[in-house]
Amino acid sequence: MKKFLAIGAIGLAACVAAASGCGTKLKNYASMASNWYSYPGNDKIQPAFSATSEKMRYSVEQTELSKNGVYEVKYETGEYVTEFTAEKIGMDKLAEIASEEFRNEYAAKTGGAEDESEKFMILYRYSTQLSVPKVTYTFGTETKTFENEYRNTTSYFMSVEDYLSPVYSITEIKCASPASTSPEKPKTLENCYIEVDRIYESFYSFTASDVRTKVYDRAEDRELATVSVSKLNSGVYSVFDSAYLDVVARAMKGTTAQTVSLYTPGNGAAEYVISGSDAPISDNAELLEAQLSNISKVLEGKNLLAVEDAEQLSTTALSITFNNTHPGTSQTYWFANANNNGKRSVMIKYSCPLAYDAGRLEYVLRDIESLPDV
Repeated sequence: MKKFLAIGAIGLAACVAAASGCGTKLKNYASMASNWYSYPGNDKIQPAFSATSEKMRYSVEQTELSKNGVYEVKYETGEYVTEFTAEKIGMDKLAEIASEEFRNEYAAKTGGAEDESEKFMILYRYSTQLSVPKVTYTFGTETKTFENEYRNTTSYFMSVEDYLSPVYSITEIKCASPASTSPEKPKTLENCYIEVDRIYESFYSFTASDVRTKVYDRAEDRELATVSVSKLNSGVYSVFDSAYLDVVARAMKGTTAQTVSLYTPGNGAAEYVISGSDAPISDNAELLEAQLSNISKVLEGKNLLAVEDAEQLSTTALSITFNNTHPGTSQTYWFANANNNGKRSVMIKYSCPLAYDAGRLEYVLRDIESLPDV
């Protein structure tokens, strides 16, 4: 389940000591920039993101089959939709996304009006919808098919100025996730997957030091015990919620390796290393040319590449690896490079390994529905 939860949107929210006035200091703040703007040096939330959202669509295809030698899992081509915007959070909305024990911390940071009931704050909102029409498991001569698998998330977080600190996230997931093949190999088809049908709702304190995650199991139609984690920001690395990792990776686009702490509901917090490179979006020359051509057309259609100047698409790769002596396989993002002509950076591809050598999925930019005028 850990790898499937990672699919599509796995963020970092710093210990916001500086933003909150707390005297504690992190040794290693994540270095970030607002690469979704034409001028990424602006680390505040621009009004344009409140007026128009950035909405993109990606095709999701399985590019590698299972290699675990025990069972095979095949994913039918799916879709990944992202929407990135800014939202004015009034007191009514704050009551929804801030738990009661943390609410006063956020209320103290609202403003914009003398009347307490009219005060507000501006936060980023990032939503994702991953849908896979069909997933089929094969064990020997037996097969099992699951239809309409999905993972939907919505997250709220602060600006780069406030270290993209997490405020709230909700994840709805329905999937049959690959199961472990060691130390004991699956003996039946039913041992090859784990069915998950849950809702995870996480509420963060203003300093990102504490998080409370409510868990609802829809298969059992009951609420499970709330998961409470304290001192998230007591370490030396910035902290983020997995629901907006797309945005975090975009903010950190560059060649310098950085270590961060990532909280994933259902799996807890762990450290990851994010490192940049100039790796191509594919090692297959024919596929590389085809993908670059198709992605360039999408960008040109939104004036993100200059057609009249025959501008070529250049990219930056960002790999995310578990910070451990046995790190496993990396997830990789590719972003269009923002150049000196005021072009913003865009996520154009994401490659994610499935758990237990069950294969790999790739998300490739297919369409840009809307863009803020920045």
